[in-house]
Amino acid sequence: EGGVWTWGFGMGLGHNDMQNKNVPTLLPGAAFAGGKVVMVAAGGTHTVTVTSKGELWAWGLNDSGQHGTAGPDKVKLAPALVGGEDVIGGSPVRMVEA
Repeated sequence: EGGVWTWGFGMGLGHNDMQNKNVPTLLPGAAFAGGKVVMVAAGGTHTVTVTSKGELWAWGLNDSGQHGTAGPDKVKLAPALVGGEDVIGGSPVRMVEA
């Protein structure tokens, strides 16, 4: 419960590599700093999640700012914390779409 399974084209899967996954593969539990994932949204080459702590995490292609972060990273191969209530309007994140 609270885990994330991904498969398909390697760049946007979150396993910290570029390998394609032909079967559903569980992301490591440590990927979300111990947070339980309660919502997932996937775009064509990126994924975003919300944890029970109200944190927003993102990975995959970021060439057009899909992760909601500034910076030079065009691809994140593993889930990266975008922020929580301290960063996103003073409220925990409850919902996300990609």
